[in-house]
Amino acid sequence: MLTLIYGEDTFRSSQRLKVIKGFYQNDKTSSFIVDFTDPYSPVSLKDTRDFLNKETLFQSLKFVIFKDALKQPSAFRKELYKLLKEKDIFNRKNIMMILYERGGLKKEVKNETSFKEIIKKAKTKKDFSFLKKRELFNWIQEQEHKLNVNLTTTARSLLAESFLHDSGSIYNILEELSCSGEKLISQKYLEDNISLPFSVNIFHMLDAIAQKNISQSLLLEHKQLAQGEHPLYLLATIVAEFRALLKIKTVKAVSKAEARSKTKLKYYQFEKLYPLAQASSLSFLKKSYRYLLQYDRKIKGGIIDGDLALDLLLLDISSLK
Repeated sequence: MLTLIYGEDTFRSSQRLKVIKGFYQNDKTSSFIVDFTDPYSPVSLKDTRDFLNKETLFQSLKFVIFKDALKQPSAFRKELYKLLKEKDIFNRKNIMMILYERGGLKKEVKNETSFKEIIKKAKTKKDFSFLKKRELFNWIQEQEHKLNVNLTTTARSLLAESFLHDSGSIYNILEELSCSGEKLISQKYLEDNISLPFSVNIFHMLDAIAQKNISQSLLLEHKQLAQGEHPLYLLATIVAEFRALLKIKTVKAVSKAEARSKTKLKYYQFEKLYPLAQASSLSFLKKSYRYLLQYDRKIKGGIIDGDLALDLLLLDISSLK
């Protein structure tokens, strides 16, 4: 029997592999697992052939896992296809072989006649492509049920939009939330207690900058730096958000939904920035953006220290008319 597991979403594919291993591996199973990307595991197909030929007294099933075998050179793949036919892997009940590919498959592999035969004859095959938005939303709900944690719709949307294709990080966060003791996880709880790609402090800082609240701006800036963020990284983040603000401010749209669609910003980012863009003048955003680029050049050119540059930048922006 042959099972093929592949696709870009390596977390979900690894979970499937773990389930299959748990089902088949026991004291009646003889296992042979090879990772072909591991330089310290110089196993050849000859070793596999020897394993399959070896008689066993107490094990009734031979269990073989090949990791990333199809990423090997063409000559190797030809030998692999030959082995599958030679040992009649597709039909034998006492052999379970899994071809586990981390990531997508190259076009040249998919076009090979032998690979098409694998697709046709494999007992099971699963392509773990990245989930689309609605699929990801549903998958998160399934994991919530398994882990006995419950998120509000807005919290679930925030999690999905923040991590997109990183299902592993989403699962780890859900595991963490399952230990929180909270009956219902709100968006605010998520923002306050989980490290998200879009730092809530950044959006609070943007609010303070737009309102020209210099003391609050400096407080939030120093908080980010105290958490270990490099000044250039923090500046780059602010630059990116001001660029997004300019996109929202200048987009030609008759509705908020159309503006979100045309700017192609992530849901959470758009929702946070939209009211700020509406409340800020185009002149203020353009002048602030120019200041940001000027200080970026000064830091990178070694003209001024990063921490000092950020303080001066916030002072300059707060003084804009």
